[in-house]
Amino acid sequence: MAKKKCVVFDLDGTLCDLNHRLKYIQCFPKQSERFHSSCVGDTLIPRVFELYEMFRNGGYAMVILTCRPKKYEHLTIEWLKTNGVKYDVLISSDKQELTDNKAKKFYKEHVIEPEYEIAFAVDDRKMVIDMWREEGITCLDVAGNTH
Repeated sequence: MAKKKCVVFDLDGTLCDLNHRLKYIQCFPKQSERFHSSCVGDTLIPRVFELYEMFRNGGYAMVILTCRPKKYEHLTIEWLKTNGVKYDVLISSDKQELTDNKAKKFYKEHVIEPEYEIAFAVDDRKMVIDMWREEGITCLDVAGNTH
């Protein structure tokens, strides 16, 4: 039996606008706790959410893959519910020792691919976009970032 096709979406900087909390990681020392716990104040990025809904309404399974630490998953779920973001799978990271591209590759191989065929990925970070593309997966770059 063929696997269901999915689209993998990132959260921070892709589906949600985190600009209001960047100050917590752009200072020294970084305030990672405040940065992550402030995620409930993020706003939805309308055009990216429109794209998300197009895929969801097109019958794709929706996988949200974020490198937010797993300990903040309850806040992520709260944000998703508040903003009406329906999803099939939410993956938060417990791989904080890895860079985002390596963590997402790990979850791609060990969590997503055993269940789904990845049709597309949507992200905003160059290192992650490069990883998806190196893996042969079309990745839409929603930000055009160079970092």
